[in-house]
Amino acid sequence: TLQVSNGSAPASFGGCIFAGTVESNATLLAVSDCDAGSAGGGLYVRQSLSVNGVLRTTRTRGAVSGSSVFVSGGNTYVTALEIDTVIGYGAAVAVTAEHTLHLGSVELIGAEGA
Repeated sequence: TLQVSNGSAPASFGGCIFAGTVESNATLLAVSDCDAGSAGGGLYVRQSLSVNGVLRTTRTRGAVSGSSVFVSGGNTYVTALEIDTVIGYGAAVAVTAEHTLHLGSVELIGAEGA
């Protein structure tokens, strides 16, 4: 299990995690209590996102889009995505890449405005 919490990027992307590529083989990648002034409240990935377990976001906020997760390029593969309490004006999850998108299962609880 990898847990990242209490992050903020008031004028930027990726409240808790901002990365080019994220590859995780952890059973659980948990991101909580994160806020971004732009996109990717919990997690912002520029190239590719691969999570071979559960990606769980809790209490994330993004001002523009991808209030919980934003992937802007490359491939996206997530075995299970769990989102709890996401706040934002755009989509809770935004993937703008033109490549492969695979979400094994998705659970969304408590979206406000997203």
